[in-house]
Amino acid sequence: MIGQIKNLIGNEISGAVDSFASQLGLGNFAGYNSGAEGLMYPLELRGQADRPCIEFTAYDTSSGDVQLKTIWFPCPAGIEINDQATYNTIDLGALGGALNTAFEAAGGATGLAGKASAVGKSMIDQIKSAKAGEITALAAMALPGYGDKLQFKAKTILNPNTNTNFTGNTVRSFNFGFKMIARSEQEAKEILRIHKTFRKYTYADSNGNQQNLTLRYPPVWRIRFLDGQKNENKYIPKIFSCYLQNVTSTFNSTSPTFHTDGSPLEVDITLAYQETRVLTRFDIENLGDDENRGIGSDGLATEQGTSEADLARLNDQTRKAIWEKANASNESK
Repeated sequence: MIGQIKNLIGNEISGAVDSFASQLGLGNFAGYNSGAEGLMYPLELRGQADRPCIEFTAYDTSSGDVQLKTIWFPCPAGIEINDQATYNTIDLGALGGALNTAFEAAGGATGLAGKASAVGKSMIDQIKSAKAGEITALAAMALPGYGDKLQFKAKTILNPNTNTNFTGNTVRSFNFGFKMIARSEQEAKEILRIHKTFRKYTYADSNGNQQNLTLRYPPVWRIRFLDGQKNENKYIPKIFSCYLQNVTSTFNSTSPTFHTDGSPLEVDITLAYQETRVLTRFDIENLGDDENRGIGSDGLATEQGTSEADLARLNDQTRKAIWEKANASNESK
């Protein structure tokens, strides 16, 4: 990677590249192909080792090996992280409240038969104590076609017992936008490489099969926010492994200006990423422990609960919880 960057910008500033790469921790891609490629905008970012930045790394598996393709930008403004749970409503029905009361009443009963008897007795007692309007509403349940009329006459309705029902969490999405202005021929070429890399990895790979019978998933991406020391910024929530959903490109948005070689003065790109799966609280709490964000040694996204590292951490936490509980019990004695 470092050699490729040196070829791009010349040996006269290779020392700055080495310094920047050293602070980023590059060159240590354990388990991955050492021929990783890196691109940056602006070019001067290479000499600004203390500048916070955002890092996009694609795990390209099309060659049969895992190749890392990394792109750095200055950390953008307006970083938005959206954590969302989804809920709908559920109607427990007219007997929902009565059943809840009945089950609570059966709490002291022993055995399955005893609990069933207690639930039945509680339901009968509640019906016996119902008022006239409530009896009419209950009777409406047993008279199809007349229920609405009976309820209207009694000016009562069946209580729908509406409750909020949790249905899950959503797959998180992230959007980033960057404006790249080519102030030199070298920077115009770097912008072209960056633009082509993002566009390229939006698409599936045909596995070299000319008939396109099968397609390989586009690469998984790792996104990291780095502070001035090129460590992950602990103040910004971590992002799990993602797929690049969309790349929108706008050329010369403010003026129709081109360089003499035909390269545009400005290239604006908007990137839309989506995480590879829905996360759990365990994932959120442990994202900082997994440097690759749920990307396996094969460069593919890991499935929930199948990662050996995840299972090992889970086992460690389980053992720790058991140990702490045993300790607490001994101390209480």
